[in-house]
Amino acid sequence: MRPMEYEIIKFSIDDYDSMIKVWKLAGLPYKPRGRDSRDSISTQMEANPGMFRCCMKDGQMVGVVIGSTDGRRGYINRLAVIPECRNKGIAKTLLDSIEEYLDSLGLGIITVLIEDESEESMELFKARGYYFHEDIHYLSKRESPDV
Repeated sequence: MRPMEYEIIKFSIDDYDSMIKVWKLAGLPYKPRGRDSRDSISTQMEANPGMFRCCMKDGQMVGVVIGSTDGRRGYINRLAVIPECRNKGIAKTLLDSIEEYLDSLGLGIITVLIEDESEESMELFKARGYYFHEDIHYLSKRESPDV
């Protein structure tokens, strides 16, 4: 259970700089000329209202998660908590918030992609009931390294 001084809220493009700061402090990759640009994030927010959630503590953003959907399944993207606020239940609470929203859309499947070096993330999602598919391979085609 999260302490009362933490609050999970939806956030807007006005919070973009705070979100980027959380990503950087948490060690997430950041592509400012591509998919993570202010314009790209703004477009994502317009297409998926309600899917951008953050955790605030004393007026500062300390965690973030982004959800999305293709209409058939939900996706959890960019879950990050700054190092000094980890192990306080923030990631779990952010997941609860975005999973609840994705469930409300009637999506029967929620997925997440986790990079190999992120063992903490892998353990968190496994503990939450996510299944690791050894037989699925992720491939992507990108117009540039910034996308």
